Amino acid sequence: MRSLLLIPTAFEKAKIDPNILATFRSMGLDVELCGFGLIASTAQATRLITQRHPDRVILAGIAGLYRTKNVDETWIGQAAIFDRVVSYGIGVGSGLKFTSAGALGWSQLQSEERAGPPIDVITLDTIGDSSTKESINVLVSVTAASADYEEASGKLRCFPDALAEDMEGFGVAIACQLCQVPLSIARGFSNWVGDRDHKNWKVSKAMDSVCKLLIETSRSLSK
Repeated sequence: MRSLLLIPTAFEKAKIDPNILATFRSMGLDVELCGFGLIASTAQATRLITQRHPDRVILAGIAGLYRTKNVDETWIGQAAIFDRVVSYGIGVGSGLKFTSAGALGWSQLQSEERAGPPIDVITLDTIGDSSTKESINVLVSVTAASADYEEASGKLRCFPDALAEDMEGFGVAIACQLCQVPLSIARGFSNWVGDRDHKNWKVSKAMDSVCKLLIETSRSLSK
């Protein structure tokens, strides 16, 4: 099985040891950049999928971790594989006035014949053994990252089960859905959502954790 491993930015890719990149390639993963944000990542993922025709796509990189009662400081620098990705920012309004496209009954995917069902949540193809998981990991993809903890809390009010925030997951999921290719998402938690002080971020540790997680699931990736 050939898998396409997408990393949003060159900054994130540069945090991966060259030997690890070589290991990924030996596992049958083509490593490419998909770009930053929902728009660029959707376009680039679609282009790469139609060119490479992978059996599976994996999106990996860093993400912000939401402050909830189920997480603590020890989670920063760790990584997780996500079961679902949701869209925030595409719809009407902002902040407490935000209403998602799906809640409005609007489909983000259209055809000449008819509009598809409203889409706010996309179920992902998990990798590795998830049979013992006690909860579902939900990733929130946003059009703009939370500027502070108040904005982060507003997103949690919309998605109380959310674990982390990124800016590419839903876009890549749309591309994979259009191309009928399964998608898995692995993200390392570099910071708390809303913390814009990069001195507090643990990017290298988060990327190391993502790589370790992908290598640990190499058996699933090669099936």
